[in-house]
Amino acid sequence: MPDVPTTYRFSIGPWNISEGRDPYGPETRPAKDFAWKLEQFKKGGFDAVMFHDDDVVPDIDSKSRQQVLKEAKQVRKMVEDAGMFVELVAPRLWVSSATIDGASSWAVFRRIVVPLSAAPLVTLAVVNLLWVWNELLIALVFLQDDSKKTLMVGITGFQSRYNLNVPAIMAGLTLATLPIVTFYLFGQRFFVKGLISGAAKGE
Repeated sequence: MPDVPTTYRFSIGPWNISEGRDPYGPETRPAKDFAWKLEQFKKGGFDAVMFHDDDVVPDIDSKSRQQVLKEAKQVRKMVEDAGMFVELVAPRLWVSSATIDGASSWAVFRRIVVPLSAAPLVTLAVVNLLWVWNELLIALVFLQDDSKKTLMVGITGFQSRYNLNVPAIMAGLTLATLPIVTFYLFGQRFFVKGLISGAAKGE
């Protein structure tokens, strides 16, 4: 496969430099304004400025729609005049009822939080299911009733000090892999998306 030239673009957020204090700490240095930060971003070779919604417009909940649009346009013009572009990520106010027409907490969770969390949740389910499905020691110690023993414990029964039933073990392991493979194929796109979320993008 031939190598394809890749150009990477990098972004930075205004909170990354000279905020005046460390998180949850006292003021340690004078805070710098956005114009100064923008100049440093450009000197550093960044192509975009990454914002949360309330980084663009501070105290966004307390302002009218006209005020929000006016301030947002001003910030966008400053960024574009510097030869950079705006990247809006992970808005903190998605779950604010004021920004979604007064939806209830349950509606916010069901319509916003769960869909955004689908890929990580499926990834978590696949990884944990693999561990639980292949677990042997706990089941071997605590499940003494043959009718309640797990598949992995049952497969170990085909191996003893003087006997090794290879065909039966291989058949059992084949059956043991089928549910996991089926589950993975069903959630593959979510699994891959969850693994690469947050990775650098190139073009």
